[in-house]
Amino acid sequence: MKYIFTLLVLVVSTVSFSQTATSFTPEEKAYFYHIVKKSPILDQNLGRYLIYTGEDVRMPNGEVNFDSIESLIISHPEFLNFDTYTLAKAPKGILAEAANKLALWDLNNLLKAKRSKQLEKKGLEHKYQQFEEVLRGHLPSSAFKTIDGKKIINERFDNVMDPSINFRNKVTMVSAMPFLNFNEQQQVLNAIALAINTYVNNRSYEIFTQLGGEADNYQNFLIAVGDGTMSSSTFVDREKDENNRFNVALPKSSGLFPYEIQIEKKLEGKRKTTKSIEPRRTNITNIYTSGKNKATNIHVDVYGYNEEKQTTVVIERNGLSYHLFGSVDNRFLSPDSSYAGEATYYSIINALTRDIARVNDMIYGKKGYDFWIAYWEKEKAKTSLSIDKTEKKVSDFRGSTTITTSKKKKKGQSYPSVSDGGDKRREMQEKVLTLYGYYDQCKSEIKKLTLEKERAMELLSNLERKKSKSEELIGRNWASYKVKDGLYTFEDSCTFDLYTQEFWIPESAEPEAIEIRVLTIPYDYNSTDADDNMLHISVMDALPKYASKVQFAAIDLFEEKSYALEGTLFNEKDSTAMVEFFEAMLNKKLKTHTHLVAGGIGKWNGSHVEKDFQGREFDEYPTPAHRDSLSFKRLRSNEIYVNINRAINLYISSYTDPVITDFSVNNEKVNALKAKYKFTDNDVLTLFRCAQLAKQMQQEITVLANMYMSPSEAKKIIKRFNKMLKKASVDVGTVSVKLKDL
Repeated sequence: MKYIFTLLVLVVSTVSFSQTATSFTPEEKAYFYHIVKKSPILDQNLGRYLIYTGEDVRMPNGEVNFDSIESLIISHPEFLNFDTYTLAKAPKGILAEAANKLALWDLNNLLKAKRSKQLEKKGLEHKYQQFEEVLRGHLPSSAFKTIDGKKIINERFDNVMDPSINFRNKVTMVSAMPFLNFNEQQQVLNAIALAINTYVNNRSYEIFTQLGGEADNYQNFLIAVGDGTMSSSTFVDREKDENNRFNVALPKSSGLFPYEIQIEKKLEGKRKTTKSIEPRRTNITNIYTSGKNKATNIHVDVYGYNEEKQTTVVIERNGLSYHLFGSVDNRFLSPDSSYAGEATYYSIINALTRDIARVNDMIYGKKGYDFWIAYWEKEKAKTSLSIDKTEKKVSDFRGSTTITTSKKKKKGQSYPSVSDGGDKRREMQEKVLTLYGYYDQCKSEIKKLTLEKERAMELLSNLERKKSKSEELIGRNWASYKVKDGLYTFEDSCTFDLYTQEFWIPESAEPEAIEIRVLTIPYDYNSTDADDNMLHISVMDALPKYASKVQFAAIDLFEEKSYALEGTLFNEKDSTAMVEFFEAMLNKKLKTHTHLVAGGIGKWNGSHVEKDFQGREFDEYPTPAHRDSLSFKRLRSNEIYVNINRAINLYISSYTDPVITDFSVNNEKVNALKAKYKFTDNDVLTLFRCAQLAKQMQQEITVLANMYMSPSEAKKIIKRFNKMLKKASVDVGTVSVKLKDL
């Protein structure tokens, strides 16, 4: 009874204790709450961890009035608390998306305050200095002016950084500044792009960690591709949420997402060449996976896209391409390439394929250039031979003065006729002239067809080059996949989660090169005009099972040579996670899976403990102090994870260090298995510790379910959990021992 009372006190205090304050300003808290609640994907994954205790303000139609609630939170920031302990277990990509949104809002406020000369008034000078520090380091010297002995950035650039201005207009603005030459104009645009990406990267990471997120390797990219006009009526900006509602205060993405630039040269007339600054139509970002036996999480968040052209992202790793395609009716990507819109990247490749086939047929087909050139070559050769023969006959005629022919005068009578042969010679000479004319026509046709063939060959080469480049960008070696309930599993175990937009690369010991390509679709393959796409991509490392709702991890949980437990596994911080676990247990559609591991001797792989299959044991620690050293202590690991993602997965493990123990138990079945499979005492020790963790969790679930849920719900949860453990076995290497036998 004492045990139950202790848990009761623990749980009752949960709600207030688990809410953790952040260092957000009231405005930041209010805006963050607003953007999370307005976005279905953010609200679904993060919403319940933002605890709002103020007035529930509704509009006449019954919808929540987030504008009013935002004002209330600004006035009373205590109305909103963040459960950062549970937020930390949210999908990393989702947390990074929310952090990026707040960072963009933050930068927009800075730039707006700078343009209106209100940095000092709003207390934003220090923040703006962080942004300006990067900008100053990459601007050309001509971009500065000296006032009172200080070099300051020319204020004319403030308007260039206005998010409401598209890229084309920004180019026009800098080109109109007489103090910048062409190369300096490029430097200015590149410096602004770098400053934006650097500030948002650093600020979003700061927000990410304030929300409880953890990552040793965190990268945040803002990417824009296209022609920079943003003129299409079908362009969808993320100022609106997934339900097409306007999201107040979100900065216009067309101004804050930087383009990579390139210089294009154009020949005007015979001698004059002009240069222009153009945005790249394709963006290639090179990164590395985390290595150190950590997984890599790549989250893709589409901000701006064209409804009639398919957003296309390619991730390439070890020569294998993984494709993410847009949908016509929402911003989400998936490996499914089916599309109901007008244009896809493959429609451009297909058009090239069709035209290559057509030009090939023009050159090599049955009635192609090769056929007609060969035809006219034969005609020319035949005509040349006819000319030679006819000229010989003409020459023979010149050696004779008279020609006698038989001529009929009357019926049945013939008389000889004498003439000088002039008419016949003239006829043959005219034939020679005609043959020469036809011969010249043959040469002319051959010349014309050869020239046309050369042009066709050049066209074919250009088309094949464009197709090859397009196929290289889209990827030649496509990864196959299987899909179940929105989870795409590729042939090499990489996954993409449709519901969180996360691409997951399994852990590896060494970093691996990754290329991420964002492709835009032109109006046709000859066009330089292409509608704009804007993406936010976050990349970070992740430990296995980091997103598990229920997490328990402890070092030295047990006394030496013992598997007895004292106290409880879960405390007040786990309250929200436990409720989510219980709600999932009530969902009969979610299957349950149990994985219990007695790891025996563990080894540190750089990120977590795993089984040491070599299992070399030591008689004792090198010195008494070594027992508490990190290299030994972290191996004595005990963990419980409950992951809820399309199924309920319970994972319990226990490991120990490589020092020999003389642990033994009076259990015939276990001792028989020990003898048969040559288990060490450390194997058996972790076997019983793992079993004890499962049994202790079972006891606590019985109590907590009754406290959090209704009696009828608690009964169902307890029954289902007991059933999970009744069927469970503990893995000792390749051997499974039934939990009920321990």
